[in-house]
Amino acid sequence: MISDAGLLSLLQERDPAGRGADIAAAGVAALGGDGVTVSLTSGPDRGETLRASDGASRGFEDLQATLGEGPGVDCLAVGATVRVPDLARVRRDRWPALIREVPDQAARAVFCFPLRIGAIVLGVLSLVRRAPGQLTQGRR
Repeated sequence: MISDAGLLSLLQERDPAGRGADIAAAGVAALGGDGVTVSLTSGPDRGETLRASDGASRGFEDLQATLGEGPGVDCLAVGATVRVPDLARVRRDRWPALIREVPDQAARAVFCFPLRIGAIVLGVLSLVRRAPGQLTQGRR
């Protein structure tokens, strides 16, 4: 399993000059995901999608925003990483509305990381996988 510090290290390896390479592409490549979204805070416990690398990632992000629950919503609310390696195995009472919709989604695993400056959470980076499983160090 990759730590939050490991995630940042892998992203920096993809952009050693710090030129601000596309974080979506870097995140997907570094961690072997299928898609990524970057959302910024738009209010208390609410985020607005700034960037989505693909339709499946955007669809899952939009679903969380519509329902007001899910790993990205929790990550934004508490400012801590939320890892869900298999959405089909989440307790039904954790995100009841979201779990009912999971079978219709391409997302099978989601990993949400808070974007912060000090104690201030600015948004969330969410990595989506189409297959269940833990984060990996990319498909090489």
